[in-house]
Parts: sequence; C-alpha cells; structure tokens
Amino acid sequence: MLVWRRVLSIDESREVSQLNSLLQQHKPSRSARDTVKWDQSDKFSVRSFYVKAVNQMVNAGSVDSLVCSVWQKLAPPKVEFMVWLALLGKLNTRGRLVKKRMIPEELNHCTFYLNHIEDIDHILLSCPVSWSIWKSIAADMGVQLVTEENLRNFYASWISKRFTNKTRRKLWLASFFSTLWSLWMQHNGILFKQHTMNMESLYQIIKWRVATWSRAWEEKIPYSAELLVQNFQSIPMLFN
Repeated sequence: MLVWRRVLSIDESREVSQLNSLLQQHKPSRSARDTVKWDQSDKFSVRSFYVKAVNQMVNAGSVDSLVCSVWQKLAPPKVEFMVWLALLGKLNTRGRLVKKRMIPEELNHCTFYLNHIEDIDHILLSCPVSWSIWKSIAADMGVQLVTEENLRNFYASWISKRFTNKTRRKLWLASFFSTLWSLWMQHNGILFKQHTMNMESLYQIIKWRVATWSRAWEEKIPYSAELLVQNFQSIPMLFN
C-alpha cells in the first residue's frame, strides 16, 4: 500500500486510483525469472515502436500547436520550458497550491498586488504591475497592446504579430519569453528570498535578457548587447 506524506489533491487522487488499477492487473510470481518483452514478444523492432507511437498520438487526440510553438530556440531551454508550463496552467502559483491543499485558502493573494487572488493569468498578465511591464516592453518595440482574457490568448496574439524584418520578429518573440520569465523569477524572489519589487530594475533586466539571448542566434546582430539595451526603443528603426 502506498503512503503519502500530505493530503492529495482531487487530480492526484484520481491518478493514484488509476495507478492502483494498473498495478492490480500484474501479479508477480516468485518462482518465475524476470524477462524483458516487447508487445507480447521478446523481439523489438523500430517499426513496431513507430506503430505504437503513432497509435498513442491518435488516441491522445489533436496536438496543441499553440503550446508546442514555444520551442523556438530563442531563449534558454529552461525559459521555454517555464513558458510551456505557464501556457498549460501548470506553474505553482498560490492558487494552484490551494487546489493541491498545500497552503490554506486565506494565503491565496497576489504576490505583486495583494488585493487579488493569485492565478497564472493574474500574476503573469492582468496584475497592474505585470501589465505595466508588458505595455512598456511592447511600446519600446513599436506595438500597442490590447487586453486579452487569459495568458494563452495573449500569447497567441503576441506571436501572431508579423514584421517584415526577420530579426525584429525574433526580438519581439524573445521579449515575450524574457518578460514572462522575469515576472516569474521576480515572483519567486519575493516569496523565497524576500526581494522587493523594483519595476525599473525588472524592466532593464528584461531588455538585458533579450539582448544576451540574441547573441546565440544564427543571425548575427550588428550591435553589442549593451548597445541593444541602450537603444531598445529604437528597435523598430534599427530593424525595419
């Protein structure tokens, strides 16, 4: 019998039930030797693996192309992974921790703006602090933002923006990753390291991250990271 150190959430309890059901279908025999089998056989082939993988994809339904679009190599892998989790609603905000029964409901308030509960859409988008940062970054890049219902729609709107200059579009997309990552890191810094909110500092960090990440792209930008940060608001003219 499996023993848990904390009370499981509803989703976790459902997964445990599925695991127990799966385990009950298998009854090990002490007198038999362990063997390795593949699909009721001891013979493995790449073709059989491919067939099973295709069947799994068909049974799993359609692929979420919007979420999959985060893997663009415009930011470090850990950043793209964080954005992927955010779009799936899997970041451990206070609201999600309440649902997991890890913290009491009365602690569910925005880390940036105490007068609101903390979920992903609020802390990373609609919070007055976060939205102010988003608008400032977009304004520097010559774009006026419109409000969206949630983070997923906001991301879809962001990546749908087209530019004639390829490098400018990459900088625009990288700005999304940098802003989202920086807001989440600021959130964690306040919670776990007693950092204080400094919006001007956060704004500068976002620009520095975009400029630094761009050094690793295939296209070589003819400006140093320092010059790019200093002239961030001139990106629409530099890459038109």
